[in-house]
Amino acid sequence: MRIISGSAKGARLFSPTGRETRPTRDFVKEAVFNILGDIRGAVFLDLFAGTGAAGLEAKSRGAEKVFLVDSSKRAIELIKKNALKTGLEAEIFFSSAERFLRDYNNFDIAFLDPPYDYDLTKILSVLNAKTIIAERDKNSPVAEGYKSIRTYASGTAVLRASRIASKTSSVIGSLFRKFSHNIFAVVIVYHLVVSIYLNIDFIKMKK
Repeated sequence: MRIISGSAKGARLFSPTGRETRPTRDFVKEAVFNILGDIRGAVFLDLFAGTGAAGLEAKSRGAEKVFLVDSSKRAIELIKKNALKTGLEAEIFFSSAERFLRDYNNFDIAFLDPPYDYDLTKILSVLNAKTIIAERDKNSPVAEGYKSIRTYASGTAVLRASRIASKTSSVIGSLFRKFSHNIFAVVIVYHLVVSIYLNIDFIKMKK
């Protein structure tokens, strides 16, 4: 593993031993940053940081502030070693994802590469980020309030990039739904009135 681009380009990273920590592969990092493009000045969250590879890559490419979060003590030790080795600054937190987001929750970019079988539904329902890139099951839906901008499939998993839907689009969609419902109601009322009117005329004719 290494830093692919930026101020620390080429720096080798310490890799984990055992299976407790699953490092973000270089080709996944490359796909992530190809999607993101220029991230200079961004606030970047690596929520299941593992080795810190993705977050340190972001810092190397010019992110203003990087948060590296993991609930494993062994992972945190590895992250600190990699930050020291590359000379890249980052805020490192030994915490569960849920607990961390109760205290810090305002990011430009959030990268989520959780352990296998980890359900991101709850995290995505509270996470506040303009852009989310998450590795998930390919059948998982896009987070509410976001629109998918790019996907990379790999086996049963997919790396999905989503950006927050614009407020204008949301308002227009809401107005359209309300308008549609109102039109539907008017049509129903119209048919009821016509039906009653025709029935009254029919009764009069019979008389």
